Amino acid sequence: MLPAHPFRGHPLPENIMTSTALPADFRFNVADMSCGHCVSSITRAVKAVDPLADVQVDLNTKQVQIRSAAAGAGTLGDAIAEAGFTPIPVHQAP
Repeated sequence: MLPAHPFRGHPLPENIMTSTALPADFRFNVADMSCGHCVSSITRAVKAVDPLADVQVDLNTKQVQIRSAAAGAGTLGDAIAEAGFTPIPVHQAP
């Protein structure tokens, strides 16, 4: 008999387990975040699409920086928008 799957009942996105992509950095201006609850909501929204993402939120500058190997800018921006915020991608110089 096989042992129980450790993530049973808590499915991860398929690409988390099979992705060989290198992590990429994404930055968004989120002018409508104003408190710790906003930070928590945005972090939860991003982690819902990539549980392994590194999320850094700076309330003073209204910026969210995300390092993710499993989701792109569009998916991450959509997750933030679905949490009730207005993310504006910040394009970084190469």
